Amino acid sequence: MMKCGDLKSMNENQLFELFYMDVKPSMNPPLMPKHHCDGLKAFWRERFLNAFYGRTEPLSYMSWGEIPQMWLAGYNHAKENQD
Repeated sequence: MMKCGDLKSMNENQLFELFYMDVKPSMNPPLMPKHHCDGLKAFWRERFLNAFYGRTEPLSYMSWGEIPQMWLAGYNHAKENQD
């Protein structure tokens, strides 16, 4: 699990905005709107912040919690290779 100390140079809100730009409609849970709206953004922000701070997702959200975890791992890997 990635910790927020590993992610240099950007704060959690900046990272979330980058992550949210990468969220595709097909990644949304069933019955959620397929377009970007405030409720959908709040859903993904919660998933992202849980991943960012290493919090465990509720069981019903586990599969969607993996998406920001993988994104953060990729971001951290790219930053390490850049430095």
